[in-house]
Amino acid sequence: MTESKPSLDFPVSDHQTLAEAFAADTNCMAFVIDLNGIIRWANHAAAAACGLPREALTNVPSLTILPRDYLEERMRFARQAVETGIPVVCEGISWGLYRRTTFRPLRTPSGETPMVLIVCRPKPTDETNPLDAAGILPAIRAQVDDLGPLAVLTERELELLDLIGRGMTTAEIAARLGRSVKTVEWHRVSLGEKLNATNRVELARIALNAGLSGGTLPPLPPNALTEPKSAPAHPDTL
Repeated sequence: MTESKPSLDFPVSDHQTLAEAFAADTNCMAFVIDLNGIIRWANHAAAAACGLPREALTNVPSLTILPRDYLEERMRFARQAVETGIPVVCEGISWGLYRRTTFRPLRTPSGETPMVLIVCRPKPTDETNPLDAAGILPAIRAQVDDLGPLAVLTERELELLDLIGRGMTTAEIAARLGRSVKTVEWHRVSLGEKLNATNRVELARIALNAGLSGGTLPPLPPNALTEPKSAPAHPDTL
């Protein structure tokens, strides 16, 4: 029994028009990459995310714009798509945003290195996808994330950002982390300075867009809901 592939039954095969639409008429990032990791084509949204003109993304190694461990995992998805002939979908943080990325094998002329079309778009963590529900192209949660601008944060600061994104008050965060309210507030201000966010709402939006606040919180430590300890003269670390 062969696995069925979703079909759009597109009425024409005007590849040039389709390529132009991908290049200019969508906010999704789109790349064509061969299995050697060379970017053969990119649309405007992809170039903007990389901070480069489109021309600068033609026939360049993808390792020049992507972290090695992140790229290695994504190239495994690309190879899987080529080997099976079935698109692969993954979800994870790319360029600091939670995104859904689809790897589709392309028909490649004989003798040339196989290529894949990669389409990447932001995905709200609470979004449901009918293809997932139907068991068609189920998404894989990537193991390696590209935190982008969030990479300047420590693990504890990412945890603080996560809790802010969940709508927790400073007192609730202090109880969960076992720190004083003043200490948490001091680090919230520092977090805002690092991410150029002026208030909690902006920080919460950053957390939600990055998909940090979509999982289940671990249980509170014993006695965590007791009165937080007093703040020290100088804020302690998180």
